[in-house]
Parts: sequence; structure tokens; C-alpha cells
Amino acid sequence: APRYFGKFAARVSRIGIEPLLPMAFDFTTDVALERGVIRLNRSLLKTKESTIQVAGLAYDLFNPSSEFGVNADISLADLGTELRVPIEHKGRMKFAGRVALQFDKRFDFQIQGLLRGSGLGLGQKAVSIDNAAVRSNIEFTRARLKLTKFEASAQGGTFTGQVSLANFRELEAERTLANFPTA
Repeated sequence: APRYFGKFAARVSRIGIEPLLPMAFDFTTDVALERGVIRLNRSLLKTKESTIQVAGLAYDLFNPSSEFGVNADISLADLGTELRVPIEHKGRMKFAGRVALQFDKRFDFQIQGLLRGSGLGLGQKAVSIDNAAVRSNIEFTRARLKLTKFEASAQGGTFTGQVSLANFRELEAERTLANFPTA
């Protein structure tokens, strides 16, 4: 069967995927086409302060789906608005895991992995928390966002537990708070 190989690079590409806002980035990848499958190896999306590495993406033209590994190091100052991150846009978020996409009758996805954050800021009205850190396993699908083994620390206090948001309406949380100042 014929096999085709090449390299692809684009500077300042813009992509928009609902519910995210359009993002601009540089993109490079090694690409191969064989037996109706497009393979992207060693793919890199890069902005001024953020990188997303994708490994093993294979898109089957006859069964529109894909599963691949992702390692991301995101500056919230750089991409916080586009990713619609609901906290102050400072600090860094890192993700290592797998993404599965399905392009059948409707687009579907599943994201699983480890999420870590450092130097985060949380602020609302009179409350401000600086230099927060988080670590959690994450599972994100169209139907649910689930954070397990969730750990957050800031200002000498810790929060541990798990959070689940079903259908983006039904919040369930199991938590433990320790050493947070009350005054």
C-alpha cells in the first residue's frame, strides 16, 4: 500500500473550537498518510509562553475518530481568556494525558489525565488568594467534568477531595479543608 510522509509547519494559525475562543499559535508536525489513516507524529503547538505537544494522533478517514497523547504547559496570562479559565489569568497549568475524539453523527470527546497548576491567583470581590497550587486527575466528557484526587493549597491551607459536574448543572463535591485562616 502507498505511504506518504512529510513535514508541515504553519506560523500564527488561528483555530476555533466551541466552547473555546479562537486561539493563535505556531504549529509543526511530521505527517504520514497510509491506508486511509492520517498520522501526526511529534506535533507541537506553540504560543509566546505556552506549548502543547501531541503524540500519536491517528485520524481514520473511514471511521472518523482519533486517540492521542497530550502534554501541555499553559501560561494563563497567554491563553487563559481563550480557554475560558474561570480564575485570574496568572500562573501555569500543566496537563499530561490522553484525548479521544469521535467525529461520527456528532462530535464527541474524552479527556483523561493529570492536571497541575502553580502560581495561580483566585480573586472575587474582597477575597484574593495568590500563589495557589492544584493537582488533580481529570476526566472531561460532553456529559461530565470529574476531578478526583484533587489537592489545592494556598496561604498555608489545603483543600482535598473530588468534584464532579454532571451535565454542567449538577455539582457533587467531597472535600476536606485544613489550616485555612478564618479571620
